Amino acid sequence: MEIANMKINPVRFAALIAVLLTGFCLSGAADAAAQAQIKTRKVRISDFTTKTTKVVLRGEDGLSSAIVSEVTSRWRLSPYEFCDTEEYGKLKSSSDYYFLLLTGGSGQGESGILSLTLVKGGSEQDPDPSKESLTLVRFPLCSAENPSGRELTLLPAAIDIIQDFTYRAMLSDKNAYSNLTAYAARNAKRKVERIVFAPEEVSGVKSELLRGGISVCEEADELFEQGGEGTLVSFTVAPTVPAGGQFCYKMLIDAGTHELYRFRRERVRESSAVSYTNSEIKKLRVRIR
Repeated sequence: MEIANMKINPVRFAALIAVLLTGFCLSGAADAAAQAQIKTRKVRISDFTTKTTKVVLRGEDGLSSAIVSEVTSRWRLSPYEFCDTEEYGKLKSSSDYYFLLLTGGSGQGESGILSLTLVKGGSEQDPDPSKESLTLVRFPLCSAENPSGRELTLLPAAIDIIQDFTYRAMLSDKNAYSNLTAYAARNAKRKVERIVFAPEEVSGVKSELLRGGISVCEEADELFEQGGEGTLVSFTVAPTVPAGGQFCYKMLIDAGTHELYRFRRERVRESSAVSYTNSEIKKLRVRIR
């Protein structure tokens, strides 16, 4: 029988077309999903534990020496090597490496802050987003112009927090697309024994509020180095001479576990010392057991 003379069942023909269209749609959706998956942050950093992290040293200053010491004793999530800024310049476009380096503020309001930053190597601009460089996390350490010295106390916690943040980012895109504020919010309801501030951080706070588990101490850094779990120590990072529109960062970190309990990025409204407010201290009281 010739095909031209075959009788076509309209119902079966319609069903066949529906099946074919469904197949094409599912195939297209699968391809689109695969392409989308390649571009997600979680997928892009899935090779972190197998790639070498280049720890970039800017010279022989005290902070670089401290980074060598603390990375050597604390870095555990990936292979690492130390390098200088010249080698970094040659390798930074390669996606075969991650880089841990000190960076200055970029973007409006970010000037004046020196941060410890973890970056995946790549091009600054590339038609393929998966080949662009990617900043995983930026942890503020100190004033870029005139560091106070507290950054040396903060550094061990910064390295631990950067690693834990990155590990969690590898587990889900929700974590990968979050920031340190959301990361610290995990501990929002956890109680602690006490919260300690350096004097300059609470210069504008009423003295009667600094009692009952919330205190000010000249030796706040020493308490942090002693490592007492359940003691939160405050670290405020701001430009040396804050100007209106610039940002400062207010953190609370557990001295024993190095868990981040609070991370706030705030605009500085006046050219004056950055201090906690009475309202902030009152809200922090709920954290005391």
